[in-house]
Amino acid sequence: METHVAIAARIKRFTLAAALAIALGMLAGGCGGAPQDKNEATGTWKVAIEKWVFPKRQPLGTPVTMKLVVRNVDTREMPRLAITIGGLTIPVDQQRAQSRARPIWVLNNLRKGDQTAYNALSKRTFLLGSLAPGEARTFELPLTPIRRGEHAVNYSIAPDLYGKGKAETADGKAATGVRSIAIDPTPNFDESVFD
Repeated sequence: METHVAIAARIKRFTLAAALAIALGMLAGGCGGAPQDKNEATGTWKVAIEKWVFPKRQPLGTPVTMKLVVRNVDTREMPRLAITIGGLTIPVDQQRAQSRARPIWVLNNLRKGDQTAYNALSKRTFLLGSLAPGEARTFELPLTPIRRGEHAVNYSIAPDLYGKGKAETADGKAATGVRSIAIDPTPNFDESVFD
């Protein structure tokens, strides 16, 4: 018959062996697989920004739509059109704040399929699928301005999510743009509600 000391030693060895097996399983599961960017595009794609519509003056609290039309003018298919929009939030420096950013615009009814997890403090990236040579894609971002003042909004185009590929215009410039937007502190009310 085993003594209590022998039973305790066997339980301790079993527990250590089980913990080691679990740790090795977790390590193997999190490592050794192919990197996420293994099949991402490399190289440079030529694009044309055919239209960028976003009102330069916007009434506070009134929905607006940012519209961007991108055409692939390259001879190759762009594997994954990614559009990054910057300037939708403003950074704040507050101790113990849950978020380090406050919205300037809030998103309205955006299709979930276009969004990615690639969002920084002041930028949001949207994935719009592949783009054949000569094909154009329209990106619409429904927003409502909620912070008055002058704000700079920008976009950048990429052929992937991981930054291995580049998109540039036909003249060799980066496929980016910036615009200054004035959000009017006076909301655009429907006067008929006061009659």
